[in-house]
Amino acid sequence: MLKLSTIFRSILSSVMLSLLLTAGAGCKDSSQSQGAGWQPNVPFGTLPPGFDSFPERWNKQINDRLAREEAVKQKEIRELRDKFFKEEDSKVREKLQSKLIADEAALSVIHRRQTEGDYIKFKTPADIPQDLKWEDG
Repeated sequence: MLKLSTIFRSILSSVMLSLLLTAGAGCKDSSQSQGAGWQPNVPFGTLPPGFDSFPERWNKQINDRLAREEAVKQKEIRELRDKFFKEEDSKVREKLQSKLIADEAALSVIHRRQTEGDYIKFKTPADIPQDLKWEDG
């Protein structure tokens, strides 16, 4: 289960970074018209051009996708349970049970991710722990 969770996180992180980079390049919204950017004279918390509405859209898209995946996985689990309890062949039951365990583990990964909240969250310097020991390299 831990391995599945790690793989799932790694894939989502890669996809998020790719989409973040490509979406930011093609968006046109109010931050572009305001001239916001990554210049040193821009106030803290100002978003780069095209980015001000992206986090909300991205978070909604991910939450919607997780809800769809959850519904599909729950349906698969119900169907597997029905087959498992109706099956008389012990070898087939063993295979169904293995698949059921794997699907339940995948569903728990989806549930855990849903409890973590938004993918993109904005923090302030005040959110950095005071006892954090900074290292370079």
